[in-house]
Amino acid sequence: MPGMDPTIFEHHIDTWLDASPVRQKQRPIHTYKALPIKSEIDELRKAEFIYPIAYTSWVYNTVPVNKK
Repeated sequence: MPGMDPTIFEHHIDTWLDASPVRQKQRPIHTYKALPIKSEIDELRKAEFIYPIAYTSWVYNTVPVNKK
């Protein structure tokens, strides 16, 4: 988040040392959900809350959740 010190918080996924990452099969996203997902990702990238990284051996599928 802009204005927050990144040393305060950091996301980390704990894994076992002998575990190897597995690439999931990419699942299609419905066309009516694709545009809102893209716009939300663009907003988060503009705010520098998220940024692209190059993990070629592990990918997780986007899971959109409808809000009430």
